[in-house]
Amino acid sequence: MTNVLETVYNHYRFRSRTEARWAVFFDVASVPYRYEYEGFDLDGTWYLPDFWLPEHRCWFEVKGQRPTTAEQDRAQQLAIATGQAVLIFGGEVWPTTLGYLFLPQAHHAQGRSDGAFGRSQDRAHQQDGGVFPCQCSEDPTKGPSLQESMHNKRM
Repeated sequence: MTNVLETVYNHYRFRSRTEARWAVFFDVASVPYRYEYEGFDLDGTWYLPDFWLPEHRCWFEVKGQRPTTAEQDRAQQLAIATGQAVLIFGGEVWPTTLGYLFLPQAHHAQGRSDGAFGRSQDRAHQQDGGVFPCQCSEDPTKGPSLQESMHNKRM
């Protein structure tokens, strides 16, 4: 079990040092964010996403390690309930950090976008435990990192 260390940064009390590090990344990248902006009742379970990224109109969730299937399922529920994309990143702020993208549609036709992964609610179209790469790039195992995507958006 990982010890979680509350961290204060930029007038926010983050529940973990990892969340605070992502906030530093957003600030350095000039990506506005709101921490624990709004909570949702997802089929009787209260869910409070870590970040709302208003300029990107998406939720951003931070996990200490690779998200579990249950965490991925909640992200998909949030995407459908709010009509907004949900990004989950497991681990530290690093270019190789694995991210997951959940879209409000039942599934992304291509399965993957901007270097992240999507999940399909149609179990017949899932690979690797529900995570599947799409053909959005020439090499479906690679794509721009979130950092590259945000940098390109700002250019």
